Amino acid sequence: MELNKQELKKLLFALSEIPTVSGMEGDAGDKLCELVGEYFDFYRKETCGGHIFGISCGKENAPKLLIDAHFDEIGFMVTKVMEDGFLSVARVGGIDTRILPAARMNVYGTRTVPAYFASTPPHLQDRSKAGAAPDVASLMLDTSLGNEAKDVVRVGTLCGFASRPCELMFDAVSGHGFDNKASCASAIAALAATDREKLQYDVYLHLAAREEVGCVGTRTGGFDIAPDIAIVLDAEFAAFPGVREDKTVKRGKGPSLTASPVCDKRLTARMHSIARETDIPVQKIAYGGRTGTDADPLNITGQGIPCVLMGIPLSGMHTAEEIVDLNDLVNAARLIKEFAERGE
Repeated sequence: MELNKQELKKLLFALSEIPTVSGMEGDAGDKLCELVGEYFDFYRKETCGGHIFGISCGKENAPKLLIDAHFDEIGFMVTKVMEDGFLSVARVGGIDTRILPAARMNVYGTRTVPAYFASTPPHLQDRSKAGAAPDVASLMLDTSLGNEAKDVVRVGTLCGFASRPCELMFDAVSGHGFDNKASCASAIAALAATDREKLQYDVYLHLAAREEVGCVGTRTGGFDIAPDIAIVLDAEFAAFPGVREDKTVKRGKGPSLTASPVCDKRLTARMHSIARETDIPVQKIAYGGRTGTDADPLNITGQGIPCVLMGIPLSGMHTAEEIVDLNDLVNAARLIKEFAERGE
């Protein structure tokens, strides 16, 4: 695979079309193997539902490099099926309810059912509550199925955003689940383009499960793989007018490298060094404690795993229309490839 914007866009859009609300990402194995399996030496499914792809460098007693990028996305779970085809739901992951009225969803029942969050017309709204974020318990999905809903949907059925990925202006693209499938696309592309003759590690790509509900899958996957070092990729907050600059990075200016007590200083410095040597643009961001990513639990998994954290600048995080810049995906992939070939 060539590391260019068109290849990354094609891969990201294909990954985005795979339903992976936390708890159902384990069902994606066949689709993933069909999509990217040719680039790897082996595949296995991880206990919590994640997906592990591997490449061997062919060197005896080679160190293990883990590349972790969570594959799940936010969504909802049905808590009640009503007689008239409306559904009550609970959040799966962190979602701002202000974006939900009239949002289109897919309900993954015995068949995939399109639905919308019911919206109260402004003429009928309680004006004393205008502008307030609605309680998710007060929101309902309208399936238009009537009584047939009980034959198609059950309590526990998962639901996800139904927006389709699309291309915007100036190399930006939008869609749902780009947190964190943008990272997954960069990681896959990097390893697909890696020169096997130069590879310094046996590389394990873990498309981890259930990050959005507590970074669950990286714990079991990290213990399973027991790597020597790890690169964790996740979405990072992109700059936006009115938001603190020290809490964000800019889209189109390269991936971010994180300074944090959780992140290994030596590995992070090595990443910066490689970026300088190869003219790959990177940005810096600092967290004084936990990062809120898989790096937090992975760092203390087993006997401890030194981690470096790379972020893809993303706007509209945890909405149906997350936005990334394809240049950032390409540069993240380039940096991963260079690290895998050059080593520590």
